[in-house]
Amino acid sequence: MSRWRSIIIVPAVVCLAAAGLTLTGGPTAPARAAGGCFPAGGQSIAPAAAPATSGIVVQGGGYGHALGMSQYGAQGAALLGCNHAQILSSYYAGTHLQRRALTAPVVLALKSGAARTTVLAENGKVTWVAPTGTRVVQPRGQTWTAVPQTRNRKAGTCLLDGSGRLKLFVTSGTLKAAHAGVTVRVRTYGSAAAASTDKRLRWGTVGVTRSGSGVTVEETIATDSRGRSVDKYLWALGEVPVTWPGEALRAQADAARTYLTGAYSAGAYRIGTTTAAQVYAGASREDEDARYRSPWKAAVNATSGEVVVNGQGATITAMYSSSDGGRSESRAYVYGSQGGYDYLASIDDSRWDLASTNPYRAWAKAFTPQEFAAALGFSSVSAVSLAAPGTAGRADGLKVTGVIGGQARTIAFSGGSARSALGLRSSAFTVSWLQPVPTTPTALTVQPLVGDWDGDGKDDLGVFKAGQVSLRMADGSVARYLLGATGDIAVVGDWDGDGKDSVGVYRAGTWSLRNALSAGPFDTTFSFGFAGALPVTGDWAGSGHQGIGVVSGGHWYLRTTVTAGAAERTFAYGLSGDRPLAGDWDGDGADTPGVFRNGGFWLESGLGSGTSRGVRIGRATDVPVVGNWDGAGADGTGVYREPTFFYRDDLLGGVGTTTVTFAG
Repeated sequence: MSRWRSIIIVPAVVCLAAAGLTLTGGPTAPARAAGGCFPAGGQSIAPAAAPATSGIVVQGGGYGHALGMSQYGAQGAALLGCNHAQILSSYYAGTHLQRRALTAPVVLALKSGAARTTVLAENGKVTWVAPTGTRVVQPRGQTWTAVPQTRNRKAGTCLLDGSGRLKLFVTSGTLKAAHAGVTVRVRTYGSAAAASTDKRLRWGTVGVTRSGSGVTVEETIATDSRGRSVDKYLWALGEVPVTWPGEALRAQADAARTYLTGAYSAGAYRIGTTTAAQVYAGASREDEDARYRSPWKAAVNATSGEVVVNGQGATITAMYSSSDGGRSESRAYVYGSQGGYDYLASIDDSRWDLASTNPYRAWAKAFTPQEFAAALGFSSVSAVSLAAPGTAGRADGLKVTGVIGGQARTIAFSGGSARSALGLRSSAFTVSWLQPVPTTPTALTVQPLVGDWDGDGKDDLGVFKAGQVSLRMADGSVARYLLGATGDIAVVGDWDGDGKDSVGVYRAGTWSLRNALSAGPFDTTFSFGFAGALPVTGDWAGSGHQGIGVVSGGHWYLRTTVTAGAAERTFAYGLSGDRPLAGDWDGDGADTPGVFRNGGFWLESGLGSGTSRGVRIGRATDVPVVGNWDGAGADGTGVYREPTFFYRDDLLGGVGTTTVTFAG
């Protein structure tokens, strides 16, 4: 399941924390929970720097599917004083440990369809047994070969000694090499010269069975006087370094043992030996462990029979991965469905990860839009979105809008499928679409903003300048954060339908929108419009849902949703050179067009087919603004003359003007 580095470097701060001294690296040291374990989360892990200034950037953390226990998180937890039971109950919600008598054999799938397999008897004799009971003994130090052959028109498996002499010929059943306690080296070969499997095995019986034109090779580990089958299997598991803290090793032993129990079938635990299941390193792992006085074997023996069970006492599917970069993921996100696996939920383990030696804590990968599209099966993409880690919307997966076979499509990819298609280290990632910074900024260096930032039904003010948003809240406080870049055109709308407006940016036909009033990755990025067109936003249908549009040369192109796609409504209103805007001029809930020209507003009552009226306010050099200042429902007009807003609650010329100075 995992990938780890064998060089272990423990920072001094970790050693201090593990010794019970003050934990540094934050404003205050967290309180230890019952049992002396620091809580798993509560810290902030900085994302890796974006490796490109434009394109689609994926920023992530960890290595693997990011479900269940993080192995590096368990290492950090153990260094911070947590025991294996605390580690496991944190990563698998609502579970506890229970002892079971696990005595069924373990069957390791080494190779299916091998052209031949060789067995080297490293340190003792090996007894080969045919299904008929015939036995032959392979001397120590010799290599024998099992190969599928046809003799006398009978298909079977030949066992050849080191000089190529036939020792056994089996036409049906399994040819077995019993070697319990004797180390053998098993290699399997396909058509290539190099071995496709190369394992040193110690505790079981090698089985070779004819299957089609090849042979299937398995290793069976049984319970006997040398130990339980499951424990002997675990002694040779190579999932984490043997030098890790004892409680981290015990947590790994329990997770691996529990995962193995889910592979029970036909009287045995049947499992592979690669990262697709659990990494079985064989006798080489046991030898390495012995050089360190066997801490891994001690952890396995100390937890013998211990498994993770849910509230009903059933063993769980104890998935785990190398690391998650500070937050594990839910199964619903990684595989597209929670499917009753409530214990595979997203948890914050940032404090434990920071205390570990995780080499993949934060990483980033950049794609051009063309590369991103091709990887996911699109000819082009126009929008990408992925909810933030730990949120309910994360289960919807990575949503991509683009063109497939000439048709516009929106497809949701699970975290696991997106990771595979994009070649990412982990399923724990976020996506941003960074737009290129233009060589020359727009003429408007300070852009006024108007929106209902707090959802109280009244619009408030703000400004956008060189990639910084400054918003004046209803209580007089000011929110400032970075968004976009110099040259972007700021847009305002209720993008997610929560009743509050937020800010996005538009550049040359690309919309990049964020739902929160804070810095961070865009929640959605898509294409609608073209270079030279100006953006507008409004509720065109009066349905309570945000819409978007672009205007060029007096021609309007509108969509009723915040998505890519074809224009749903087009019409002409205004002249080339006008500043387009939109508002609910009559309070009926629907927004309609307007333009600002030479210090005056021209406002349309319909979408290209209504009556028009003029309103005079401001100068030709002012910037127009529109807002529902008093919460009465209908929008009023105003202008921004840096650093001052002048606006009216209604459309009555020259009456009731409010003046507010705000430069951000």
